[in-house]
Amino acid sequence: MENHPISKLEFTQAKALSEATAIFQDLGFVVQATKKLSALLKAGEPDQVIARSLFTAALVSYVRCFSSGKRSVLTPEIYAPLQGEPIACHNLYKDTRDKHIAHSVNPFEEMLVGAVLSPFEAAIREVEGVACLTASLITYDAEGVEQLGRLASFAQGHVAAKCKVLETEVLEIAKKMDVEKLYASAGLGFTAQGGPVAAGRPRKS
Repeated sequence: MENHPISKLEFTQAKALSEATAIFQDLGFVVQATKKLSALLKAGEPDQVIARSLFTAALVSYVRCFSSGKRSVLTPEIYAPLQGEPIACHNLYKDTRDKHIAHSVNPFEEMLVGAVLSPFEAAIREVEGVACLTASLITYDAEGVEQLGRLASFAQGHVAAKCKVLETEVLEIAKKMDVEKLYASAGLGFTAQGGPVAAGRPRKS
């Protein structure tokens, strides 16, 4: 295979394409994660760690496509052509992510503390200890998980169409640029991000 050099493009349309591609990949992950989780749920009692991990990862990746940050984002209005109440459904998943996974706000998680008493029939009734009872939503059922996947799949199709238009625009602009300057700056690649210490720093673009 020939080795084709790649020169980085930084004009507006190229940046928009990079952001749309990142969102497309996130949505693709959601589709795959929900498929795997649905299969596990339908097969019987899944491992709770795996089920929770897939559900959490899918929700976080889905909602970040609609949340502000370094890249442009989608809006729930893309679902307007769909029948039923797709925007309300989208808001349900967003609330689950925002108020259950990111923050413990809604009733999906409860912690109760109680006094452990001696048995009713005990000769001496007394407090023998303390019990902490917890209940938390691990995942929605298979239908709820699949619905998230369907929303993500529709959104991914929306983004794919946008990417196709942007790719055409970027190519047209690139063809009009000085090709020798492009060759001179060729060598597009990724550099190390600084390890765990870079987690709190915003990226440059």
